[in-house]
Amino acid sequence: MKGQIKFAKGPMSAAIENAGALHNFLLTWGQVPTDWDV
Repeated sequence: MKGQIKFAKGPMSAAIENAGALHNFLLTWGQVPTDWDV
């Protein structure tokens, strides 16, 4: 979980732009933290 959060805090703008791909990536891991699922 820390690894995913650390990754998200880095390229945050890229994560927002690729929110769809990132969401699918998290679904693949089976964890979807809703606190930064904006």
